[in-house]
Amino acid sequence: MKDDVLHKLQERVKELTALHKTARVLQDLSRPPVAVLQRVADLIPSAWQYPEVTAARIRFDGIGVTTDGFRETVWRQSAALTVRAGHTGQVEVFYLEERPPADEGPFLKEERDLIESLAEMLRSYFRHSLADEALKKAHADLEKVVAARTEELRETNAALRTQISEYGRARRKIELHQKQLRQLALELSLAEERERKESRRTSTTT
Repeated sequence: MKDDVLHKLQERVKELTALHKTARVLQDLSRPPVAVLQRVADLIPSAWQYPEVTAARIRFDGIGVTTDGFRETVWRQSAALTVRAGHTGQVEVFYLEERPPADEGPFLKEERDLIESLAEMLRSYFRHSLADEALKKAHADLEKVVAARTEELRETNAALRTQISEYGRARRKIELHQKQLRQLALELSLAEERERKESRRTSTTT
């Protein structure tokens, strides 16, 4: 009885250690997802009842990692890794050799709880990762829009400066033409005045 209690206690310690180490791995956001999954997968065998014959595989969004010596067998335990539509995966644990029956095939009910806890931790990690990627994409898209709008405004501003310059040249030409017309009008008026005076002198002399 005492040995049985001690064994169960040791198993719970192994499970808690795996959860604690997994939490620490998932907090390191500097690692790429494939490296994170590999590290978590490598932690799994030591947490199960028969680590010497335990292999693990984690798949998500086309990424797949396995522990050393992995192979599929009929002794399998799994938990879904669905985050949202289009983003799915699985955490899988295999015994490479047959072991005595327990609560779920050769697996303990506590191991079912453990694999579900690991899956939930990974779901949370990927929700955060996907949200972060979406935020970065939105930021990048915004920067592209701002850059395009800035270039558009720069081109518009350049066109306006060219138009203003052309308007200035056109206005100066108009002012010059107006000045020439006023000069011609003045000269015409003086010529007409001279003609009238000449006409009056001619009429008085005759």
